[in-house]
Amino acid sequence: MWDFDYSSPGSIKFVLEANGLKMTKARGQNFLIDNNVRKKIVDLIIDCLREGENVWEVGPGIGSLTSLILKKGMTVKVFELDYGFINILESAFKDENIQIVKGDALDTIKDEVKNIRISEFPKVIAGNLPYNVGTLLIAALLENQIFPDRMVFTLQKEVAQRIAAKETSSDWASLGILSSLTYESKVMFDISPSSFWPSPKVKSSVIVLNKKNNNTFDYSYYDAFVKVNRAVFMMKRKTIKNNLLHLFGDKTEEVLKDVNIDPQIRPNMIKLEDIINLCKRVEL
Repeated sequence: MWDFDYSSPGSIKFVLEANGLKMTKARGQNFLIDNNVRKKIVDLIIDCLREGENVWEVGPGIGSLTSLILKKGMTVKVFELDYGFINILESAFKDENIQIVKGDALDTIKDEVKNIRISEFPKVIAGNLPYNVGTLLIAALLENQIFPDRMVFTLQKEVAQRIAAKETSSDWASLGILSSLTYESKVMFDISPSSFWPSPKVKSSVIVLNKKNNNTFDYSYYDAFVKVNRAVFMMKRKTIKNNLLHLFGDKTEEVLKDVNIDPQIRPNMIKLEDIINLCKRVEL
């Protein structure tokens, strides 16, 4: 196992420079240097696993979480876009139980799911996600029905709050509804900017999504659910009726009344059950 001090900005800077790398603000790169936080995150990742089971990690960077997951005896598949980081990972973990998938995780995860056996599907997908791709990545996983037993992500605090928002609260929005159909979500703890290097200007939070037990939703309607959910929040200041006109046309008000939804409410006042009822009226 690579013996590296992930808590030292100096060590991180040295290994980056030795590999001809520079920090890239455009990709939202911030290295987690707080060892206690790293351990807390990894505990959340592995406490539902047995030794040797699969973890998929998105955006491992230079391996600050990866190293701890491997030390716990898990099988790890990482998805990394930056070829400089890939070179470091290949060198650092060349003798470990790890597979490195190169490219944009938004695409490569979907390809991996298509080409693996059921036994190779991960029980956990996790990652310290760059702020600019966190929402996109989680939405892509959910919309493509990539449903591990658990997901553990570090996100911008506001994004985590929206995913875990209570029904009809001010933070209740499209991604929270999409996740709540399949998962129970909970913000576990916040992370201060000082726990990262360089320090971001915003707070982060760690969120856990656990797959629901006894979910009765008929997933043959899932594509319609995704379509309705997107449409409802197309324009947050518009009424539900206005946002759904392109789906239901001149029958919009009639459909809404049939499923007992007030056509004049705003998007954040809609309930999960309402989206489920509406999706059964969509023609795909």
